[in-house]
Amino acid sequence: MDSSICKWLEQDYDKIKADCLKNKKLFVDPKFTNFIEENRDCEVKRPTELCQTPHFFPQDISRLDIQQGELGDCWLVAAIVTLPQHLKLLERVVPKDQHYSEDYAGIFRFRFWKHGGWVEVVVDDRLLIKGGQEKFARSTKSCEYWIALVEKAYAKLYGSYKMLEGGDPGVAMEDLTGGISEQFCLANAPSNLFNILYQSSIRESLLTASIYGDGREKITPLGLVKKHAYSITKVHVVEHTSLPKKAQLLRIKNPWANKMEWKGPWSDRSPQWNAISSSEKQELGLVFENDGEFWISFEDFQEQFTAVNICHITLESLFGHECGAHWYKNKFEDSFKNKKKFVVTLSQPDEGDPESKCSLIVALVPKSLGRDRSRDDHIAIHIYDKDDNVLPPDPSINSRDLVQRHKLPPGQYAVKPRSNGTGDYLLHIYTEQRHDVYNIKEEY
Repeated sequence: MDSSICKWLEQDYDKIKADCLKNKKLFVDPKFTNFIEENRDCEVKRPTELCQTPHFFPQDISRLDIQQGELGDCWLVAAIVTLPQHLKLLERVVPKDQHYSEDYAGIFRFRFWKHGGWVEVVVDDRLLIKGGQEKFARSTKSCEYWIALVEKAYAKLYGSYKMLEGGDPGVAMEDLTGGISEQFCLANAPSNLFNILYQSSIRESLLTASIYGDGREKITPLGLVKKHAYSITKVHVVEHTSLPKKAQLLRIKNPWANKMEWKGPWSDRSPQWNAISSSEKQELGLVFENDGEFWISFEDFQEQFTAVNICHITLESLFGHECGAHWYKNKFEDSFKNKKKFVVTLSQPDEGDPESKCSLIVALVPKSLGRDRSRDDHIAIHIYDKDDNVLPPDPSINSRDLVQRHKLPPGQYAVKPRSNGTGDYLLHIYTEQRHDVYNIKEEY
């Protein structure tokens, strides 16, 4: 195993499995038992007790297999749904060398990004069973169990299944990839947001969307669910002579994986599809099933949904069309309690920039503020010019990561990471041309 991967709770998968096989016993995890105490209404069974030929990781894996259970973790399941379309990312989280065969020992491992590095979490395969099926996340296919077990491992990472009730899909995508998540509020989104989503999907970023709401989840007359997270599984433009203009479309999946789908234009079997050729329908993989997945126009998406999250996996996906440039970067690790400021000097404008300006991209990633932190913890990046004027945007939000992009004249700028918490953080600074940077502690 990669030595840079931390063993969560100091549990070594290889050693535990070897010991279980030697002693001909199945692993029972002594460090994650509260899930049984919290769910007294359930039986506890292993897949080998539920199915004659259980499978851990099938060859024909599909996003459509993944279904949320009774747990209110749509934000996590929506993020997991995006992984099967990016197999390298999926196999990083769910190592493939695990199966139900002659060396089965009742132990499985999963990897998540936490506090700036990968951690490996091991779990036994005892699952909560209610009404003959898994109580929480499950596969829509019989005898497939990686989905239930990756959810269990994530619950162990955060202490219990209860800790997964309600959350941010951007946080889940980061934990599954090590990427940087960026959120857009659709009420004041940039005019080129569809193009941002389209380019991000090409560059294999993960995409989710949310509809905010008060109280419990509520189904709207158009089949959408308030206070719920969804996966965006495709971004596409349809052109046809019978259409008045190009149709900007999103394919979206409800993690419930059932008939609860959008009922408006471009939904399953809506008349808009009559204008599309059979070949294009085939190219889109168009299927009308009660599987929770549907198409919606970008215009309706903006009206019906509240926010969209993009999890950038590569520099290319973060910087869009600018990715052809060579980016200079610096990374700093510090603590919010130190009240540091980072003075960045931009000497040369970007090559060929018509306004002779410099690109400056700053990402703030708190290390010790997990999704279980206080709701009162806020983070912000304040960037000041030489005249001590703060640059827009200047948000202070209840989010784990923050990304700001600027085009600036050459000069000196002060970057100040701030939080009302006192945890540690990583600060990433990117520029197209070489930059100088130093940090100092501010006096108060």
